[in-house]
Amino acid sequence: MYEYQIIGINHRTANTALLSAVSLNGVRRSLFLKSITAKTAFDGFLLSTCNRTEIYFKNQNKQTILETWAETVGLANLPTEKIYKFNGLETVRHLFQVTCGLDSKVIGDNEILGQLKEAFLFQKKNYSLSGIWERIISTAIECGRQVRKETNFNNGSISTPYQIAKIIQKETRDDESILLIGAGEMITLSLKYLQKVLPNRKIVLTNRSIEKAGLLAEEFGADYFHFGQLESEMQKFSTIISAIQVEKPFFDESFLKKRGQCLLFDLGIPCNFTSDVAASHRYFDLDTIAEFSASTLKQRTEDVRKVRDIVDGQVAQFEDWNRRRIFYQTQKLHHPIKNHRRLTHQPTG
Repeated sequence: MYEYQIIGINHRTANTALLSAVSLNGVRRSLFLKSITAKTAFDGFLLSTCNRTEIYFKNQNKQTILETWAETVGLANLPTEKIYKFNGLETVRHLFQVTCGLDSKVIGDNEILGQLKEAFLFQKKNYSLSGIWERIISTAIECGRQVRKETNFNNGSISTPYQIAKIIQKETRDDESILLIGAGEMITLSLKYLQKVLPNRKIVLTNRSIEKAGLLAEEFGADYFHFGQLESEMQKFSTIISAIQVEKPFFDESFLKKRGQCLLFDLGIPCNFTSDVAASHRYFDLDTIAEFSASTLKQRTEDVRKVRDIVDGQVAQFEDWNRRRIFYQTQKLHHPIKNHRRLTHQPTG
């Protein structure tokens, strides 16, 4: 079992700034996987979200992985004191807890299950993934589904995009338009909850890919404009949600010339707005948005024990399956099936 390992960093060990700096999301994911597979026979997958970056692997050198990670994000060394490591069954247990929402920044978060599925499909399609990892991931997904079926742990929308919609509802007028920058998962989810919470609010989109912006706008009944118009168009909005992939903060004060404070939601990894902008406006990043969820979590804490019991049961089942798998492999290795050749006696003449 100790061949299965994880190296990771998450919201429990690091703040948003550090998570942004070491994130392997977006383009960085492909760069890391391309680099590590060139160096070693990498067998594993990468789970990188807003609140965590975790590398699951089997029989690889940890130091090589850490060095490749650092190279990919442009750091001389990773802050190893912030990085956690699990071996063997604890790796499996951790993944199951993550999938159920036990390890989420917003406990019981529903989005992580879909993020794991996406990570699994990306790895399988673009690189390779051994059968044992497929078994572990499929069991983790089944564990998450069991929690959703048998408990109320994941009930209620307290995800980050939902909290954004509720904050906008509380702090803005009904006639104020909302600008969304980006076309990825967080923007799509934000559109979903804005449509649900503020169905009559005007929403406008922009993205580097005008085609993606157009498709999202059509799906959610929003307007859109070309990304090249952003600096001038941005002045028309006092509520802005941004989630684009950048190497460093992109929006400085030149993009926000209008008087008065804007309501800014920064979902970028790394952050999309500069620190000067954050200090001058009503600014929410992933950390501050999560604080608004605290009061809605009481209903879920009662189900934590039930969820842990389900995780324990799924881990035990996997451990039993893996023990039998190893036993049968050992039996085949030490007691190969002999091919007995049947002798045919030819008649003598």
